[in-house]
Amino acid sequence: MFNMIQRIQTLYLFSALVLTILLFFLPLAEIITVNNQLLLFKSSGLYDTEAGEIIIRTAPLIILIAVITFLYFIAIFLFKRRVVQARVCMLNILLHAGLTGLLIYYLTFIYRKVEMSGSGIQLAVLFPVISMILTYMAYRSIHRDEKLVRSADTIR
Repeated sequence: MFNMIQRIQTLYLFSALVLTILLFFLPLAEIITVNNQLLLFKSSGLYDTEAGEIIIRTAPLIILIAVITFLYFIAIFLFKRRVVQARVCMLNILLHAGLTGLLIYYLTFIYRKVEMSGSGIQLAVLFPVISMILTYMAYRSIHRDEKLVRSADTIR
């Protein structure tokens, strides 16, 4: 178990996992309408902060984030099976690309639907891209470990 913690790819995957989990809780964008109403776009939907109600639900977004989070847990604990761990990492990279596209879709959809006087995109919108980079770095480290083990097996 300690070997899992000291590997650099585990740190990359854990960092990406934390960023992905934060997507559940942090707002992705703030929108001020023409009526001076503050709307928050979170992963679960567009919220009216004054009324406390949800205006638009984004179930596909929350489901995709949940699947990615689950795959990160699997990837972290597959440290003894490097080839499978690398494949899960590549799948997570593809899912993050889809998540980024889905975020862009929902943001443009909301911006077109809501009459706004101002808006601000939050830092959490960049988390999928940062997680994608961290996952790729983990993939490279896993691949490097696998090459090292195979070369050691060849020497024997």
